[in-house]
Amino acid sequence: MKPHYGKLMIMADQDQDGSHMKDLVVNLIQYKWSNLLKHDYIEVFITPILKITKDNYVIPFYSILEFE
Repeated sequence: MKPHYGKLMIMADQDQDGSHMKDLVVNLIQYKWSNLLKHDYIEVFITPILKITKDNYVIPFYSILEFE
């Protein structure tokens, strides 16, 4: 069976709750539709955990370690 869409994208915050929700969604997909993981159908949208903005210049940080 061919999927109707090109990809399934999981979008969640990068904080602890968002990361946990993303993992739960991936576990559900692995349990119910494991073939989607085998064919690279799932993508994860990674958002910055912190952004610093000055005027029109934005610096994104994807981890606290990177920020420090």
